[in-house]
Amino acid sequence: MENIGELLKELRENKNLTLKELAEKSGVGPSTISDIETGKAKNPRIDTLINLANALDTEVNIFLDNQNKAKYKKLEDYKEKNQIFFSKFDKLSDNAKDKIIKMIEIFEDETN
Repeated sequence: MENIGELLKELRENKNLTLKELAEKSGVGPSTISDIETGKAKNPRIDTLINLANALDTEVNIFLDNQNKAKYKKLEDYKEKNQIFFSKFDKLSDNAKDKIIKMIEIFEDETN
C-alpha cells in the first residue's frame, strides 16, 4: 500500500504541479508538502490533508488508511452532533440557554 507521501507526490505530478504551485493552490507550505512526500511528516494534520485534497480535486479519504478513517469518521460525527446541538440551542429562550450553560459549568467543575 502506498503511504500518504508517495500518493501525494503521485497526485501532484499527475496534475503537473510543482511543490510551489501546490503550496499556493492549497495554502499548505512547500516545506510541509515536501516533508509529507518524503515521509518526514508521517501523520499530517487532517486539515492539511483536506486542503491538499481540495487543491488536487480529490477526496481527502484517498489519503486515509483504516486507522485514520476511523479518526476522521469520529471527527465528522462530532461535527454533525455539534451542528444538531447548536441548531437546537439557537432556538431556545435566553433563560433556557443560561440554564444549559450553567449545567455545562457544573460538569466542567466535576471533571477538574
